[in-house]
Amino acid sequence: MSRCEVAVLIQAPRKLYMALELLKRLGIHFAVCAPGDPLCTVADVVLVSKDELPPSRDQRIVTIDDDTVMTELDIMVRLRKVVEPSCIMVGIDPGMRFGLAFVIDGRVIAKDAASSPMIAVDITIRWLSWLNNRFSLITPIVRIGTGYRLYSVLYTRSLLQRCPKLHIEFVNESHTTRSNSTLSDESAAVVIAARCGHAVTSSDLVLDSKREYIHHVKRIFTRHNSSSISTDEAEAIIRGDIVLEDLL
Repeated sequence: MSRCEVAVLIQAPRKLYMALELLKRLGIHFAVCAPGDPLCTVADVVLVSKDELPPSRDQRIVTIDDDTVMTELDIMVRLRKVVEPSCIMVGIDPGMRFGLAFVIDGRVIAKDAASSPMIAVDITIRWLSWLNNRFSLITPIVRIGTGYRLYSVLYTRSLLQRCPKLHIEFVNESHTTRSNSTLSDESAAVVIAARCGHAVTSSDLVLDSKREYIHHVKRIFTRHNSSSISTDEAEAIIRGDIVLEDLL
C-alpha cells in the first residue's frame, strides 16, 4: 500500500476543492477516499468537513476551515507529531520581501512570505490566533532579524500595537541567508527563529529620519495601498508618531 500522509474524506465539491488546492500547495501526499477505505487507517491525517464529521473521535481528524491557514497549521502539527509543545517561535526576516517561519519544538510548521510589514504582521497575528486556540498555555517568542533596521522596526511597532504584551527579540541575522532562491527569505526566517536575541526595548524602535528611509516608507505604502503619502506623513511614521496602518 502506498504511503498516504492525508486521507481526504470530503464529498462537498467546494470544500473538496479547497482541500485539494491546499494539499497541492503544501506538497503533501494525499488520497481522496471513501468511508472505510483502507488508506484512511494508515494516513497520518484524516481531513473532513464540518458537515461530514465521522462519529469516531480519532485524533488524526482535521476539519477543513474556510480560513485554510488554520487548516494548514492543524495538518502540519499532526504530520510533525507535535502533541505537548514546550518551545514556540516565530522567525521574521524583514526586508522588501519578508520571510516568516512558525517553528514548534524545532519543527517547521509553516513558512510564508510578505511584500510589506503590514502583511507580515497580519500573517503573524493569524498564526498566534491559531496558537492561542490550540496551545494557549505556551508563550511564543517572536524573533526578528535586524539586517535591515527600517523594516525590522516598522514590523515590530505594528505588531506591538496589536499585541502589546508579546515577547519579541531582535536577532543578529548574519549568515542566515543560505541561497539566492525565491525561498531564501523563508529559509532565513527558520534560522532566525532558532537564534537567541535580546528583548526589544524602546530604544531599539527609534529611527533617524534618513532620506533613504523616507523613500522606502513611501514605497511600502504605495505597494500596499496603490496610493501615496506625503513626506511629512512618512517622517511621522519613521519617528513613531503613527504606524503605517493608521494611514490605510
